[in-house]
Amino acid sequence: RHAPLSALDNAAAVKALPTNKALPLLVTGARGVNLNRAAGMLRQAGYQSVRTVMGGTEGWRAAGLPVERSA
Repeated sequence: RHAPLSALDNAAAVKALPTNKALPLLVTGARGVNLNRAAGMLRQAGYQSVRTVMGGTEGWRAAGLPVERSA
């Protein structure tokens, strides 16, 4: 599920995230600039398994991994 960094300051947006805070969450962005900030916000919200994707979405694509676009 996509949640922009700006939405993580919004309690309603955080409530839209999985209620099981032990589930792994991957944090990514276009180039990975704000990954650590977003991951820290999720950890502060109680998520236990937050991981960042090195290089963001561009790094993911460069590694030849699949990317889906929502409709």
